[in-house]
Amino acid sequence: MREILFKAKRIDNGEWVEGYFVRFYSNGDYKPSYMIFVNYEDEKRSQAYSIIPETICQYTGLTDKNCEKIWENDIVSNEWCFACGNSVVRFGEYKDFHMPETFQCGNLGFYLEHKHKRNKNCRKDMMYFAGKCEVIGNVLDNPELLEQEETE
Repeated sequence: MREILFKAKRIDNGEWVEGYFVRFYSNGDYKPSYMIFVNYEDEKRSQAYSIIPETICQYTGLTDKNCEKIWENDIVSNEWCFACGNSVVRFGEYKDFHMPETFQCGNLGFYLEHKHKRNKNCRKDMMYFAGKCEVIGNVLDNPELLEQEETE
């Protein structure tokens, strides 16, 4: 069974926290609150942290070649296969970049997105490349890693 985890930045100190995501409404207020619950198994306790909703990232269930968890919005180096350079891990509906634009059927899930010189996004299924890539940062903390010399 796949572990469904999320990470986000805490409101109080901006540090990343990993755990279980919860959105709730309290006291009749129609504005939602966002929290991540962390289980500290060694101390047999749980802690809830208020988080910044724009920083929420879901765990893909995959690890890179160094056995590091791969999260949505991670930047990975991919000096292999379809495009050299850095790619972003995304979630959503995508079409393989070899498919014609008129092809109506797509895929839904985690994928790697890479910007080509011709300003066309290249997208590939994350499952095939996870063990070959390396997490080098994320788009929230390290956007400069995407400002690279673009490839063809």
